[in-house]
Order: sequence, then C-alpha cells, then structure tokens
Amino acid sequence: MAVEQYLVTLLAIGQYLVHMIDAKALPVSEVSRDRTSAEGRGTGSGFQKGYKLYAIWSGGPMPLAWTCADECE
Repeated sequence: MAVEQYLVTLLAIGQYLVHMIDAKALPVSEVSRDRTSAEGRGTGSGFQKGYKLYAIWSGGPMPLAWTCADECE
C-alpha cells in the first residue's frame, strides 16, 4: 500500500515526524445507489455502508499522506 511505503520513508527520515496514524469511517446513506461503497464496521459498534479514510498526521493542519478505500475494513 502506498501509505505504508510513505510511512517507512518517513520513519527513515526521523521517527518523531509522525504523531498519529488514523482511520475514519465515511458512511453513505442506506438508500444510496453508490455501487463502489461497501458494508463494514462504521462508527460505534454498528455496521455501515460507506468508505474508509486512512491518514498519517504529523501535528499540522493537513495530513502528510492519506488514502480513501471503498471497503470498510
């Protein structure tokens, strides 16, 4: 995965550069006709239809790297 390769590169530069790696569920409506969204673990303990955002943060206002997956894992 590109995010993992980017993280390895960042860790080689300096291990204190990365402060947090985070994932966030991005739900879509239950009646959505979005064919690329998938069912998976959402917020809380329930299952939702949607996407998953993965981000690497260094303490600034924008993530260093991010990707959006069409499968909630």
